[in-house]
Amino acid sequence: MSNIKDNPALQAPKREKPLFAPGVADGQAIVIFVLGGPGAGKGTQCANLVRDYGFRHLSAGDLLREEQDRPGSEFGDMIKTYIKEGQIVPMEVTIQLLENAMKDTIDTKGVRKFLIDGFPRKMDQALAFEEKVVPSKFTLFFDCPEETMRERLLNRGKTSGRADDNEESIKKRFRTFVDTSMPVVDMFEKEGRCVKVDARKGPEEVYEQVRRKNKNPKMADTLKHPTSLPDLRNLFSSTTYVAIDFSAEWCGPCKVIGPVFANLAAKHSLPGHLAFAKVDVDAARDIAQQYGISAMPTFMFFKEGKQVGVNGKAMIQGADVKSLNAAVEKLDGLAKKRAQGS
Repeated sequence: MSNIKDNPALQAPKREKPLFAPGVADGQAIVIFVLGGPGAGKGTQCANLVRDYGFRHLSAGDLLREEQDRPGSEFGDMIKTYIKEGQIVPMEVTIQLLENAMKDTIDTKGVRKFLIDGFPRKMDQALAFEEKVVPSKFTLFFDCPEETMRERLLNRGKTSGRADDNEESIKKRFRTFVDTSMPVVDMFEKEGRCVKVDARKGPEEVYEQVRRKNKNPKMADTLKHPTSLPDLRNLFSSTTYVAIDFSAEWCGPCKVIGPVFANLAAKHSLPGHLAFAKVDVDAARDIAQQYGISAMPTFMFFKEGKQVGVNGKAMIQGADVKSLNAAVEKLDGLAKKRAQGS
């Protein structure tokens, strides 16, 4: 098996302070660890959080699987063996892959909020990451009985093609999680940095728990979710300016620009003056019909309940990030001016 200690490219970064300095500076990297046993449903819930909160989801397992399949990877065979045996890949490899992915996301997409799924798996990983990369805000832990997770994994194994979705590997992964990862959860819980969610129920019920239990202001849901015209009218009555993203679950471009809109909401929401809403056109058909929505995504802007044009556009259609950013910047200025005069 290759010795990663001899390869400086894959050793944990050596620096005296974290790569992303902690503090309140706008734009700092925000990391939430997502932990749970194999089959607890972490990936499904991360997808929901990405959609609604604008996070970038980084799966440690996916990054390792990509690296093991990357042509020319010196450590592909080593990673493959560890995964097949249900063992934890040396942290130097995992931390470097995560750091590379974070830096690439910041450089190319400007997104600085990360959900790190399936990591840290051990105490030394947690300490090393927080010392060398960035301290986490908190840990989201999906608590699920072993038998429930086992059934889910065996069902997934029928179609996933993953080498570790078999009875023998599943047992090893359970043992590894209990022995090495639960102490990490316990540590964060003692520090008051753990949000525990009962993951036994269906995906929608579990996600509702996540939304309800979330109390972290950096992850607070700045997106409103009106499901009927009365809901929307209530929003109009309480906020001067409202930006609305009309989207659908099946819409490809919506998945591209949805996180951008969520990030804009987190940055620019101003209670009473500027709000951001996401309307699922299939779940809120009366709202979609009221405004004649026929293409997704469509962005509309309102002042005191009446549709208004912004920067000469009555609405924005498609994944037009540049126009959306410009429109929100304009609304932000108007809302702040209104707030100062009130």
